[in-house]
Amino acid sequence: MDGHGLAVLGLSAGEEVTEAQLRNLFGERGRHPYADRIEADLLAKGESPKKAFTAGALGRRVTVTGVDFVFRPQPTIYLLWALGDEETRRVVEAAHERAIERVLEWIEDEVAVIRYGKDGVYRVRPPGGLVAARFRHCEARSGMPLLHDHLLLSVKGQRLDGKGARVGPHFRCPVLIDGGLLLAQGTWE
Repeated sequence: MDGHGLAVLGLSAGEEVTEAQLRNLFGERGRHPYADRIEADLLAKGESPKKAFTAGALGRRVTVTGVDFVFRPQPTIYLLWALGDEETRRVVEAAHERAIERVLEWIEDEVAVIRYGKDGVYRVRPPGGLVAARFRHCEARSGMPLLHDHLLLSVKGQRLDGKGARVGPHFRCPVLIDGGLLLAQGTWE
């Protein structure tokens, strides 16, 4: 797991993502990664099923629960990674990690906006940050070596009043291009 929003949900960076957490966070409702546990605990304490279900929700139900970003170094870099010795691979992977962290920080600090109120009149950055699940792959579908990471970014965030809300659909082409340039710059620094 990754993102500044983890602390708000009681999660830690680097924590391994389970299938159940993915299903809850990116499933049809976009719920808390531990929604099943939260719901079961409240039912055991005698709460109503409706109240227990609501406690595991992260705001209202949304149609799109996440965005999949794919981070891949430039061809010369991933070839260096694929053909290099162990030390070279570690250096390339460390640069790749830092570049992804910079892009995620940029999305959290500059791009992600929660709109609420009548006609979305209020706009705030998610104060607790965002939550993402990240997976590293070392091969392309063809079986050839290809260092790349998938970052599944939840579109759920928290408003200033602590209520869950949807992060606006601001992930359009200019954002992706800017993020790609930042990724390339971060790899080389």
